[in-house]
Amino acid sequence: MFNKKELNIMIDKLNADLRELNSAQIEPKVDYGHFSKADLIRLIEHQTQEIIKLEAIASRYEKQLERVIEYNAVENYRNTVQKNRASTGV
Repeated sequence: MFNKKELNIMIDKLNADLRELNSAQIEPKVDYGHFSKADLIRLIEHQTQEIIKLEAIASRYEKQLERVIEYNAVENYRNTVQKNRASTGV
């Protein structure tokens, strides 16, 4: 499956994605009253694209996290089986 180096690389990527998500969510409040209709439409389109991008990052993060959890569960199971075999002499 994954070795320790690959897991560390995945974790680094996940952390980078989380930092990007966190930085994207912190925006100052804006008074939109002075915007024209066209400006508001462009702003909504831009924000829609940002939401799509953030959803893709969140989805990728979730999939990577599931893979890491699955890998760790399999490794823990293997270690338990090895310990049980060693203790029973099989």
